[in-house]
Amino acid sequence: MEVSGGYQVSDVYDDAVVGNQNVGGLVGENTNGGQIIDSSVRGKITGDSSEIAGLVGFNDGTVENSVSTATVTIEELGNRHVAGLVGTNEGTISDSYATGDVTVNDAQDDFPRVGGLVGENFGTIERSHATGDVTGVEGASSSNHNYGGLVGIHWVGTIEESFATGDVETDGRAGSLVGRVSQLYCNDFELLRNR
Repeated sequence: MEVSGGYQVSDVYDDAVVGNQNVGGLVGENTNGGQIIDSSVRGKITGDSSEIAGLVGFNDGTVENSVSTATVTIEELGNRHVAGLVGTNEGTISDSYATGDVTVNDAQDDFPRVGGLVGENFGTIERSHATGDVTGVEGASSSNHNYGGLVGIHWVGTIEESFATGDVETDGRAGSLVGRVSQLYCNDFELLRNR
């Protein structure tokens, strides 16, 4: 599958994109070598379980030169992995960005991973950025929550030439770039490069 040539979704408002798992303003799940190129989404995205994001819920293909200006708002998160652009990334994201705010108002799951660009990263992020604010559950017992301006949790892979400028607010782990770099896979901070 290839989505290219400037595909755009506009005016996604009034809860027009609502779902449970693998929810994206453009594509719910991009797999098997799929390519999303020169594409954009704006509006509002909501969901209540996992892999919820402005552009793509789950990605193990390619996202290139694409943007989401959509806000992502979760009233009650039943699972994890929420972000402005891609909920869970196991592929490659390059030359892309998200500008919408990401907000989780309540979380049933003990381990939400929420990021301005990517919620959970196992892949490659290059020359990409996020500018929206990332806001987590207020007053919750949230020591295992992971909120980042760019990535909620980074397991393995690379982050290069990327940045985030939005505010990050949560009672759990918070980072202006990454909420948590997991020691399970990523034992060397040199794997994480921000230039």
